[in-house]
Amino acid sequence: MLIKQSLQKPANIMASIATLVHLITSLASISCAIHCALSPLLLMTMPMMAPSFFSPFWEVSMLVFSFLMSAYILMTGYCSHKKWQALCFYSVAVLFWGLHYFCSYFYHHASALYLVCASLFVILAYIVNHRYVKACVKDCCESSTSS
Repeated sequence: MLIKQSLQKPANIMASIATLVHLITSLASISCAIHCALSPLLLMTMPMMAPSFFSPFWEVSMLVFSFLMSAYILMTGYCSHKKWQALCFYSVAVLFWGLHYFCSYFYHHASALYLVCASLFVILAYIVNHRYVKACVKDCCESSTSS
């Protein structure tokens, strides 16, 4: 009986792998068709849409959206691991984002430098947060939040 079950398991695993491969190739094929159909349309409309992306409203809305999404990700991580280092890196990134926005009207070269620094600090905050979340054992985190 055990021999029959052990012989059936590899067949089930192989069938599930084949199904997964079929699903991935089907999704890749559909996404390729969508990409090939929409890319020429997107390329033709880009010159018409470009001026609308250089408005202050678009820049502020993207900064606010980035700020909210990053804050949500980092606060979710902080609630599980209770380490503040990622939030400190993110605070520095927000400072650089603010400098970028205000300096973009006065000194354009420094503005690009501030944006690069902000991006690097956000990436660093994400890496630190991810490592802490990955290293956090659920029992450890639950006991530290309950006390």
